[in-house]
Amino acid sequence: MRARTTGTKNGIVVYVAGYRLLSVCLILVSLLVSTIRVVNAQGLEEAAPTDRQAASAHNQLGLRYVADGQVELAEKEFKAAVAIDSKFAEAQNNLGVLYGRQGKKDLAEAMFRQAIESNPQYTQAYVNLAMGFIGRNRLAEAKETVQKLLQVAPDLAAAHSSLGMVEAKLGLGREAVNSFRKAVALDPDSAEAHVNLGIALAEQFDLNGGLREFSEAVRLSPTSAAARYHKGRALFNLSRYEEAKAEIEGALQVQRDFPPALYILALTEKQLDHIERSVGLLQQVITLEPNNADAHFLLGQGLLRLGKTSVASSHWKRCVEINPGHEEALYNLSRILRKIEPETANSYQQSFLALKQKEGITTHAESLRNFALARMQAGDWPEAIEQLHEALTLCGDCRWRRSLHKDLGLTYSRLGRLTEGERELRLALKQDPNDGEILRALEVIETIQKNKQAAVKAP
Repeated sequence: MRARTTGTKNGIVVYVAGYRLLSVCLILVSLLVSTIRVVNAQGLEEAAPTDRQAASAHNQLGLRYVADGQVELAEKEFKAAVAIDSKFAEAQNNLGVLYGRQGKKDLAEAMFRQAIESNPQYTQAYVNLAMGFIGRNRLAEAKETVQKLLQVAPDLAAAHSSLGMVEAKLGLGREAVNSFRKAVALDPDSAEAHVNLGIALAEQFDLNGGLREFSEAVRLSPTSAAARYHKGRALFNLSRYEEAKAEIEGALQVQRDFPPALYILALTEKQLDHIERSVGLLQQVITLEPNNADAHFLLGQGLLRLGKTSVASSHWKRCVEINPGHEEALYNLSRILRKIEPETANSYQQSFLALKQKEGITTHAESLRNFALARMQAGDWPEAIEQLHEALTLCGDCRWRRSLHKDLGLTYSRLGRLTEGERELRLALKQDPNDGEILRALEVIETIQKNKQAAVKAP
């Protein structure tokens, strides 16, 4: 099976909180779509016993069964191929992919290792082995595997993509960008490569650069739900809500049951003040992901705005059941239930106060900061910014002022609002000139701004 992939329902790995690389599941699962000629399954069944290429026939029949969703039969055929030819690297790799799809990670790893041992030049097994290590956060082994792969195939785009994923996991953002740029240069027609580069750029505060890569991915693969989702996500973060709505709806036309896209579309509709539409979308998210605490919380907010207090409180209660440490849900319940369920309200208030005490929070400004951090994690950046500004107003000269300016600066920067981001970060830096995270962020901002100026001056 080859390294090139196409976006599929099971192969899209996206997270609401921020951009994440198209990684483990995409490569392990969608690699099962092969360009090998797969003939009629019945014909293979008839030919396999007498064909000199019996092992290859079993392997191809296994691919056919995978395409038809008959996993047990596919496993049987791949095993038959390996039994006939114990050095059949492709069948071993395919069996590893199948195990990876089933969550049998140790078995998958063993088969990828066997495939490499059978054929040290078989690049796909290296890619899959590295992706498996990344998915299990075994980054040293992933990096070692990728380095071996680059020795075998220095011009393989998938090798540089794999290296970029390892670097991104290790927090080496600029190095990851460079690796993904190499992957794009080697395979410029790969929508996946452009998406990964876009994600890496967005993580480095270059949201407009990320948007360009996502747009190119959509051009190359208009039916890629992942490409459209990430483009919509970037547009949302740039406050271009109508455009974001169009892209995310495009992703949902490709893949209807796509919770992250439904969630971001709900946030987009909220920003457009289409509250009923936002509520309906969040209800779809909860149907697909009943334990999504952030969706329950946002649904409660929307229902409250529609005057449905009782239903709103039920979703906040469910939010707290899923995540007992969700401070804003506890706070809202302690207030909204004060008149109708005073004992229950008091219970929630005590839980909220216990969390504040545990975290050393003594002021409402500090609580608002925590609320804002939770909103960031949930992808609701506009709400987070509003809460951080409110916290700064309440804070005055409190001990959290530097952190609030820093949080606000990093948030603005992630949204491509670099001038505002730099202003807030410099305010925070005045109070702690040695903050490494702020210094690195300012360095990235300066680089982006210099590149923009150079682009403007270029003929």
